[in-house]
Amino acid sequence: MVAAGWMMYNYRDGSHRAHVVCVPCPPPPPTPPLPLQKTPDHVIDQLKAAIAADDIDAFQELLSGPQTHLNELAAVRREALMHDNARVVSELLRRCKSMHYWDAEVAIAAHAKQCLATLLGRGWDLNTQGHLLPSVLRHAVADREMVFWLLERGADLNKSADIDVTPLSFDVKKAAPDLLQELLDYGGDVQKGEVASYERCWETWTLAEDTTSDRAPQSVVQN
Repeated sequence: MVAAGWMMYNYRDGSHRAHVVCVPCPPPPPTPPLPLQKTPDHVIDQLKAAIAADDIDAFQELLSGPQTHLNELAAVRREALMHDNARVVSELLRRCKSMHYWDAEVAIAAHAKQCLATLLGRGWDLNTQGHLLPSVLRHAVADREMVFWLLERGADLNKSADIDVTPLSFDVKKAAPDLLQELLDYGGDVQKGEVASYERCWETWTLAEDTTSDRAPQSVVQN
């Protein structure tokens, strides 16, 4: 591996010329290995089983066990959200203090309203957005039940990310026309997030998929 740079040479006649100089680079440092999981797999499985059985006492006992490390429970959090087990989520919030942004995305996909209500009760802001992505409301724009549940609790259709994209414009093409009209009537603003531009993009991508679908390889899986 080499790096290229410029070297300026001064000549006796007073002229100057730049030449490309290649210098060998030292090899990059080795990638450090990922830390080994300290919580045994069987403990993770037992925690998941307690969630499925809605056995909060067994869950709390396992959570307090010497083999359980609270920073290694992402799969357990997901299991609780998928089961909409608000008691477990509340216990995890009490022990771990916070949950990740993607936890709300999982809860929305699972229609885990009790868990979402627990997150909101702990002060989570529905309208938290990223640099390139709007808030998690973007995952519910095409889902009538969830989008209005979130809107009634303060979600904002028009709050953009650092770039000009809103929850409404991000997933506008996936919403049925009647639902889209309801969202506009609710206060959705087509002047924000370049809704029309995103819709045209979806149309272009859909057209491209339609024109190439006959050339797509067939699945090798047989029923």
